[in-house]
Amino acid sequence: AEQKMSLGAGVIEVSAMFSEGGQAVPEGAAIELHKGEANLDGKYENITTDYAAPSRFKAPAGKYLVVVTRDYATASTPVELASGGLQKVVVNLNAGYLNVKAAGATSFVIFSGDKDLSGERKNLGTEYGEELNKAFNAGSYHVVVYGAGDAVLVCRSHRKLWTR
Repeated sequence: AEQKMSLGAGVIEVSAMFSEGGQAVPEGAAIELHKGEANLDGKYENITTDYAAPSRFKAPAGKYLVVVTRDYATASTPVELASGGLQKVVVNLNAGYLNVKAAGATSFVIFSGDKDLSGERKNLGTEYGEELNKAFNAGSYHVVVYGAGDAVLVCRSHRKLWTR
């Protein structure tokens, strides 16, 4: 006689959008599946990462955290997976592209738009070339553009980025 057994697993299918009802995030974004409970240090243990759009993860029933990252934009959402179920998740990055062009630029240093209590801005990263065109979460950013010999070409404060 044939018997069916449930192994207590299901599938989580994850896709992402830049904004509610907006453009889908293309392949190449990091889509991570984390354990649903934080460790003692407050971090969620990464189980696996995929770069497809959409991404499908086979996993045991339980609670998970899905994290999507495209360039500098990131968002997460909790997911609960039932045994034998298919859980479809759409993560809203609430993001857009920050585009800055500067002839003669060698690098762009991107900082948070707001200063912390000590008066400092958080350094988010550096990009090289004459153009910056990367995804960022909606918000304010401070961009310093360097040219040859580390000359400051442009310093833009609070460049506001909105989503559509």
